Amino acid sequence: MSGHTPGPWMAGEPAWYRGRSDPSAGKRSITAATDGVVANVYGEANARLIAAAPAPPAALQDVDLRATQARIAAGIGKKKDRTAFLLGELARIGVDTFIRVGSTGALHAHMQLGDLVISTGAVRLDGASKDLVMPEYPAVAHYEVVMALIQAAEELKVRYHVGITASTDTFYTGQGRPALGGYLPSFKEHILEDMQKAGVLNFEMEVSALLTAANIFGKRAGAVCVVIANRVTDEFQITDAMEKNAGAVASLAVTILAKWDKEKEKKGKKFLYPDILT
Repeated sequence: MSGHTPGPWMAGEPAWYRGRSDPSAGKRSITAATDGVVANVYGEANARLIAAAPAPPAALQDVDLRATQARIAAGIGKKKDRTAFLLGELARIGVDTFIRVGSTGALHAHMQLGDLVISTGAVRLDGASKDLVMPEYPAVAHYEVVMALIQAAEELKVRYHVGITASTDTFYTGQGRPALGGYLPSFKEHILEDMQKAGVLNFEMEVSALLTAANIFGKRAGAVCVVIANRVTDEFQITDAMEKNAGAVASLAVTILAKWDKEKEKKGKKFLYPDILT
């Protein structure tokens, strides 16, 4: 792996990915943090981070990443500090594009279970990102990743929403739910209502750290999460099919980004804009 020695965080936590890829991806890379069964990630109870380092094989269809040269699989779970740490470590070996794929809770009644949320940015209600930079620093998704995810969702005909996500450190009090014994501090009593009024689409627990770290280190990042709960309608459901939709959209987005990168390179442009694709 380009002379990089895997750290202990890589050991003992295998994950595999049987999704779609494309030989045109070249040196471009993808990191997908997944909750449970996403894009045919089987048998993993916790979230996983899967990263493709430079020089991938010709195709990845039904290929076990653990047997693939220059591939890394490591656990993330709900540890945002590890997310930020791994981004920096993976960037050292050439990974340049990161997409979180996971599950989320919707904050508005019109959002249906199974819909996808494509994050344009995140409210930093976590602690890990504040260790990286001042709270005023924005957690913003890369516009190319956002557009690629939107196009992928359109091509796959999956319902989606685009907007701001809120990332928290805790599942209960952090998202305005009473914890053990009904405990809910006063400063969290109105967090759900406040986020709804501000137009925030969803709660989850990792996007803010990923986007903050990616911007600091000059990498592309974005997120797509499937709605498995709605805080307004009080619905909950999670199925393999729902989660696989999120993984399929992220995987197709990687192929789309690779094609766009080639167009930029061909025309000698650093940034993507509409006329490049015409």
